[in-house]
Amino acid sequence: MSSNVLRSARSPLKLVSRFSDHFEIGTLHDNFVYAAETFQDYKYLGTRVRVDGTIGEYKWMTYGEAATARSAIGSGLWNHGIQSESCVGLYFINRPEWLIVDHACSAYSYISVPLYDTLGPDAVKYIVNHADIQAIFCVPSTPNTLLSFLSEISSVRLIVVVGRVCEHLPSLPSTSGVEVISY
Repeated sequence: MSSNVLRSARSPLKLVSRFSDHFEIGTLHDNFVYAAETFQDYKYLGTRVRVDGTIGEYKWMTYGEAATARSAIGSGLWNHGIQSESCVGLYFINRPEWLIVDHACSAYSYISVPLYDTLGPDAVKYIVNHADIQAIFCVPSTPNTLLSFLSEISSVRLIVVVGRVCEHLPSLPSTSGVEVISY
């Protein structure tokens, strides 16, 4: 079954690559930069706070805070020797850090590659190897899973654990060639 191509009434005959009133915005990265500069103090990403198992109020990150985090992550990857156009794995459930790391990848010319734990460790190994992933961002519950098959994902040079204090990170022998850090 086929259907007609649906287009915006504002541009019925062609694709639009730029906004007519914001010609500087041509990519998602440009759009985020514009939003971060224009709406710096506005709420952007929210997370529900849980206290004693009870869901509470949202804790918000502003566009400006997200832009600062994006720059810290992108420059951190660069400072750890991850070259532009390298693949970076996002091994998260839906959370604000997923989007911020993705923004960092766009800003610093990295390729973001989602890794889904619901597919199981064999799928994660396959994706990491197939994409030649250099760095993986994950939550504190994930490093032990990754470390269990680290010898089978030889492209990985950096594992960044989001939300864990440095002294609780797993240690690896220097011969592994993989650094585990927290953010």
